[in-house]
Amino acid sequence: MHIPQGCIQQCGICFEDLDKNVLHSALLPCQHYFCNDCWSLHITGAIREGAVSIRCPEYECKKTVDPVFVMSMVEFRHYAVYVTNVTEFAYFSKKKANWCPTDR
Repeated sequence: MHIPQGCIQQCGICFEDLDKNVLHSALLPCQHYFCNDCWSLHITGAIREGAVSIRCPEYECKKTVDPVFVMSMVEFRHYAVYVTNVTEFAYFSKKKANWCPTDR
């Protein structure tokens, strides 16, 4: 995704100018741009903290990062941890979830 022509914007985390020489991305629901390095660090840090819902790093933004965006911004090993976190959260948040001992 590219910033519209004629607009000069900075990464809201590292304040580097976002132009054609700096890889950058925006979260689609909110259009907040950050350089890909900062996105990657933000998402990886959230995964390491066990987050299952990762928010846009823009101040007071409530939009969440979708799994495809997470996958595109982090190494596979971090994405695998994220998927495990989300799966475990979904499973254990079900009140009537039971372990099935049969092989069906």
